[in-house]
Amino acid sequence: HGKKMTLCASTASLKILKSWIKESAYTSGSGSFAILLHLLRSLKNLPISEESISESGIGRCIGTLKKHEVCKSDNGPLIKQLIKELIEAWMDTARTLKAAPGSASSSKKRSSPSSGSSE
Repeated sequence: HGKKMTLCASTASLKILKSWIKESAYTSGSGSFAILLHLLRSLKNLPISEESISESGIGRCIGTLKKHEVCKSDNGPLIKQLIKELIEAWMDTARTLKAAPGSASSSKKRSSPSSGSSE
Protein backbone atom coordinates (compact mmCIF):
# COMPACT_ATOMS: atom_id res chain seq x y z
CA HIS A 1 0.00 0.00 0.00
CA GLY A 2 3.02 2.33 0.09
CA LYS A 3 3.62 1.97 -3.63
CA LYS A 4 3.00 5.03 -5.79
CA MET A 5 1.66 4.38 -9.27
CA THR A 6 2.70 6.68 -12.08
CA LEU A 7 0.17 7.11 -14.87
CA CYS A 8 1.07 8.62 -18.21
CA ALA A 9 -0.98 10.00 -21.06
CA SER A 10 -1.60 7.47 -23.82
CA THR A 11 -0.02 7.73 -27.24
CA ALA A 12 -3.49 7.88 -28.82
CA SER A 13 -4.54 10.88 -26.71
CA LEU A 14 -1.26 12.65 -27.51
CA LYS A 15 -1.85 12.12 -31.22
CA ILE A 16 -5.23 13.83 -30.85
CA LEU A 17 -3.66 16.74 -28.96
CA LYS A 18 -0.98 16.95 -31.66
CA SER A 19 -3.63 17.31 -34.39
CA TRP A 20 -5.43 20.00 -32.39
CA ILE A 21 -2.17 21.90 -31.85
CA LYS A 22 -1.37 21.78 -35.56
CA GLU A 23 -4.88 22.89 -36.49
CA SER A 24 -4.89 25.83 -34.08
CA ALA A 25 -1.37 26.91 -35.14
CA TYR A 26 -2.31 26.94 -38.83
CA THR A 27 -5.63 28.73 -38.30
CA SER A 28 -5.53 32.50 -37.91
CA GLY A 29 -7.57 34.41 -35.39
CA SER A 30 -7.60 35.12 -31.68
CA GLY A 31 -9.82 32.11 -30.98
CA SER A 32 -7.25 29.76 -32.49
CA PHE A 33 -4.48 31.44 -30.52
CA ALA A 34 -6.43 31.03 -27.28
CA ILE A 35 -7.00 27.35 -28.07
CA LEU A 36 -3.29 26.87 -28.80
CA LEU A 37 -2.37 28.43 -25.46
CA HIS A 38 -4.87 26.24 -23.65
CA LEU A 39 -3.58 23.10 -25.39
CA LEU A 40 0.05 23.89 -24.54
CA ARG A 41 -0.82 24.60 -20.91
CA SER A 42 -2.85 21.39 -20.69
CA LEU A 43 -0.08 19.39 -22.28
CA LYS A 44 2.40 20.79 -19.77
CA ASN A 45 0.32 19.38 -16.91
CA LEU A 46 0.02 15.86 -18.33
CA PRO A 47 2.47 13.19 -17.16
CA ILE A 48 4.01 11.91 -20.39
CA SER A 49 6.61 9.20 -20.85
CA GLU A 50 9.49 9.55 -23.28
CA GLU A 51 8.08 6.59 -25.18
CA SER A 52 4.70 8.30 -25.62
CA ILE A 53 6.35 11.54 -26.72
CA SER A 54 8.31 9.65 -29.35
CA GLU A 55 5.53 7.32 -30.55
CA SER A 56 2.90 10.04 -30.80
CA GLY A 57 5.14 12.52 -32.61
CA ILE A 58 4.12 15.28 -30.16
CA GLY A 59 7.78 16.12 -29.48
CA ARG A 60 8.46 16.77 -33.17
CA CYS A 61 5.24 18.77 -33.39
CA ILE A 62 6.29 21.03 -30.51
CA GLY A 63 9.80 21.38 -31.98
CA THR A 64 8.30 22.42 -35.32
CA LEU A 65 5.93 24.81 -33.58
CA LYS A 66 8.91 26.73 -32.16
CA LYS A 67 9.87 27.64 -35.75
CA HIS A 68 6.31 28.28 -36.95
CA GLU A 69 4.93 31.67 -38.00
CA VAL A 70 2.77 31.75 -34.87
CA CYS A 71 5.98 32.21 -32.84
CA LYS A 72 6.91 35.21 -34.97
CA SER A 73 3.62 36.99 -34.23
CA ASP A 74 3.02 39.54 -31.48
CA ASN A 75 2.15 36.69 -29.12
CA GLY A 76 5.15 34.62 -30.17
CA PRO A 77 7.15 35.19 -26.98
CA LEU A 78 4.28 33.79 -24.90
CA ILE A 79 4.08 30.65 -27.03
CA LYS A 80 7.86 30.22 -26.96
CA GLN A 81 7.82 30.53 -23.17
CA LEU A 82 5.08 27.90 -22.90
CA ILE A 83 7.02 25.58 -25.19
CA LYS A 84 10.12 26.03 -23.04
CA GLU A 85 8.12 25.27 -19.88
CA LEU A 86 6.53 22.26 -21.57
CA ILE A 87 9.89 20.78 -22.56
CA GLU A 88 11.23 21.38 -19.04
CA ALA A 89 8.16 19.64 -17.57
CA TRP A 90 8.70 16.67 -19.92
CA MET A 91 12.34 16.45 -18.89
CA ASP A 92 11.38 16.54 -15.19
CA THR A 93 8.81 13.79 -15.74
CA ALA A 94 11.35 11.69 -17.63
CA ARG A 95 13.86 12.05 -14.79
CA THR A 96 11.19 11.12 -12.24
CA LEU A 97 10.10 8.06 -14.21
CA LYS A 98 13.70 6.89 -14.70
CA ALA A 99 14.42 7.26 -11.00
CA ALA A 100 11.26 5.39 -9.91
CA PRO A 101 11.99 1.97 -8.42
CA GLY A 102 10.94 -0.79 -10.79
CA SER A 103 10.88 1.44 -13.86
CA ALA A 104 12.11 -0.13 -17.08
CA SER A 105 15.12 2.16 -17.36
CA SER A 106 16.19 1.75 -13.71
CA SER A 107 15.88 -2.04 -14.09
CA LYS A 108 18.11 -1.96 -17.17
CA LYS A 109 20.78 -0.03 -15.29
CA ARG A 110 20.86 -2.55 -12.45
CA SER A 111 21.21 -5.66 -14.60
CA SER A 112 24.05 -5.16 -17.01
CA PRO A 113 25.32 -8.33 -18.75
CA SER A 114 28.93 -7.87 -17.62
CA SER A 115 28.16 -7.30 -13.92
CA GLY A 116 26.49 -10.64 -13.31
CA SER A 117 29.14 -13.04 -14.60
CA SER A 118 30.67 -15.51 -12.14
CA GLU A 119 33.70 -17.29 -13.50
